[in-house]
Amino acid sequence: MTWFEQLTGIDEVSPEYVRSQISVEDDCLVLPNDNRIAFGRLETPTLSELRARVAAAAPSPGRLKIREMIADVRQLHADVTNAGAMFQVASQFNLLEMTGPSVTPERGVGIYEHDRTQGPACAISCGAGTIFRNYFAAVGDRIGQTADHQIDCASDLGVLLGNQNGKLWGMQNGYLIPTDEGLQQISTTLQRADEAERDHYRSTLRIGLQWNTAVTLPGARHRVSQAYASALPVAYGRQPESQWADVARLVLEAAYESTFCAAILNRQSGIPAAANSPRPSTPQSRVAKQAPSSNKLYLTLLGGGVFGNADAWIIDAIERSLQRYRDVDLEVAIVSYGASKPAVASLVRQYA
Repeated sequence: MTWFEQLTGIDEVSPEYVRSQISVEDDCLVLPNDNRIAFGRLETPTLSELRARVAAAAPSPGRLKIREMIADVRQLHADVTNAGAMFQVASQFNLLEMTGPSVTPERGVGIYEHDRTQGPACAISCGAGTIFRNYFAAVGDRIGQTADHQIDCASDLGVLLGNQNGKLWGMQNGYLIPTDEGLQQISTTLQRADEAERDHYRSTLRIGLQWNTAVTLPGARHRVSQAYASALPVAYGRQPESQWADVARLVLEAAYESTFCAAILNRQSGIPAAANSPRPSTPQSRVAKQAPSSNKLYLTLLGGGVFGNADAWIIDAIERSLQRYRDVDLEVAIVSYGASKPAVASLVRQYA
C-alpha cells in the first residue's frame, strides 16, 4: 500500500478516478470517508512579485542566524516545534517530483516513495498539498496536470529569452532540457548582460508556494509552508558543465532569493496550527486556530546530487541571499542528509 492509499483510502487508479473520489472545499481535500485534510493555498509568484511584497510588508529587523542540520526532513516536518516553518523543497519546474523526464503526472504521486531523496520525502510529508498540485491545481483553463498541460515556472524567462516553439529548450515533465544551440545562445546572452539585465532575467523566474499545508505524517496535527523550486538538470544534458554555468547560477540565485522572500512573508503572517481533522459539524470548527508566526527556514541544496549542479554554484547562490537578508530576523538551517557537507560547514562558519 502506497502512502497515497494510506492517506486517502483509495487506489490511485487514474486521474479521473482520483478526482471522482476526492473533492476540494476551501483549503481542504474532502476524502470519500468525509475526512478533510488541509492542502492550504498554492501560488506561483515570480521573484519580482515576492520582492515587492516583502518591500511593502512591515520590516522584520534582527540578525539572521544560520546553521547546518544533519537530519531527515520527514522528522523535521513531523516535529511540532516546526509548526509554521518554511521548508524549501527540491522539485521540477512543474512543482512535482518526477524521477526522470519521461515520467508524467498521470503516473501519480504514490510512486514518490520509491525515490529516497529529500524532495519526494518533503512532498510525502505534506501529502495533501502534493495531491492537490498533481490532480487539482489550475493550469490555464484545466484542473490538474497532465503529460501535455503542466505548470511551468520557467515560462516567463523563456518568453524574455526568446524560447518560442522550443527554440532554446524543451520542458519535459518539469525538466528544462536545452538544445545545444539554445544553451550556447543563453550563455552568450547572459555573459553580455550587465547586472541590471541579469537581474531582470532572474526576477521572472517562479517558485511554487504551498502555504499553510498539513503535515500528513503519522501523529502530526500541525501545518507548515513549503517552497517548491527547481534547479537545472545539468547532468541530464550532453553539454559541458561550463556551458551551463551562467544560466544554472541564475536559476539557483532566483530560487534561493524567492525562498528567502517567502520565509520573510511567512515570518510576518503566522499560519493555522491544526490541520488533519474529521469533517466538522459546524462551519466555525473548520477554521484552525492561528499559530504564532515562524521565522524558521529550512533550506536544501538545490540541484546537487543527480542534477549535477556544482557545489560552488549552490553555495554562492545561498550566500547571495544571506548577504541580501542578513539583517532580517530569520533562523536558517541548511539540511544535510546523512553527514555534514564541507562546503555547507564552511559557509556556516563565515556567519558564526
